[in-house]
Amino acid sequence: MGMKGPAFRMMTFYVGGVERMITLTLVLWAPAQLPLFIGGWIALKMAANWQRQKGADAAQGNLLALVGNALSFSIPIAVGVWLNPTAITALNGA
Repeated sequence: MGMKGPAFRMMTFYVGGVERMITLTLVLWAPAQLPLFIGGWIALKMAANWQRQKGADAAQGNLLALVGNALSFSIPIAVGVWLNPTAITALNGA
């Protein structure tokens, strides 16, 4: 898909780890702020990688990144809701 070099880099590991820690922390202590963080975080990640992929596969790479983000966020959200079931109420806007 136009990516050069190894698919997995240490920076990817660190960014993903920080992303999951912040998400879990927000689900546990400030669940109402979680949607704002997720939207901003994905926007920053997309902006940081803007136009790095060229060619016909660029759109596919962006969609793949969004799917990866969804999977990445689902794990700490599930763990956070399991540890703090009242977070569901805040995430539902109640």
